[in-house]
Amino acid sequence: MRVRATWLLVSVCLLAGLAALMLLDRHANEPQYQGRPLSYWLLQAEATLSPDLAQAALNEAGTNAVPHLLKWIQYEPPRWRKKLVHNRLGTFLRPLTHTRQESLAVASCNDFPMLGTNAFAAIPKLVMLIHNTNAPLTAVWALHALGRLGTNGLLPIISAMQDPRYAFRFPAVAAIASGGQQPASLPTITPVLVQCLKDVTDLRIPEMAAMSLGNNAYAPDLSIPALTNCLASPDPILRSVAAGSLAHFAGQATDALPILTQALADTDPRVRNAATNAITAITMAPRE
Repeated sequence: MRVRATWLLVSVCLLAGLAALMLLDRHANEPQYQGRPLSYWLLQAEATLSPDLAQAALNEAGTNAVPHLLKWIQYEPPRWRKKLVHNRLGTFLRPLTHTRQESLAVASCNDFPMLGTNAFAAIPKLVMLIHNTNAPLTAVWALHALGRLGTNGLLPIISAMQDPRYAFRFPAVAAIASGGQQPASLPTITPVLVQCLKDVTDLRIPEMAAMSLGNNAYAPDLSIPALTNCLASPDPILRSVAAGSLAHFAGQATDALPILTQALADTDPRVRNAATNAITAITMAPRE
């Protein structure tokens, strides 16, 4: 019994030592900040919604962070997990199957902009990744990383999205829409989003574009007529989103009032409600 207990203790110690070595090896080449690896700070920032934690670590790492961020976003879940997403139980089981690699991929995608101009070194590789149909989730994460890098990142996305054969057109439009978070990108993305309102290949594309135009409320002379035209769309979701987006332009959208008034008789209650709110926002806006 003593011999067996001794061997059991030795085995446990060996396994613990091996696990420690593997953990050290995993972080061996990572940039360090305050004695901890970069991945630790990115995950902490994501978990606590404290971007300052990631910002400080990325400032310290500089361009040395780029290869690691690129590696971490190239995570594809195993086949069984992809099937789980489409299973009815997927929503309930997802918290139990969420992995560290997935969290790190999301964090890396979100944190590329924190590198500032140092992130531009990642653009060529990100452009390659958005065209990799064998790694669809990686492609989507790469699209959103590019979308956060200003005009330099948006132009390759716009080029890809304008190809009707491109496999990830809707995620590309979503990434372009996310570029609206950076005001300097609005002159680039607004004409593209207006063009997307006419897309007939995927209903989600004009709906996403209409929502983004309202959220940005930029270039009213271009955006308002385009959104107003959407009120004649056969898609009720697009009609309701367009009406809701016109509300964001407030007093600038007075020319849309006649068509919004007609929308009060729409057969879809979502459209009627959005039109009511838009008319209120427009008519109650202070006059300049």
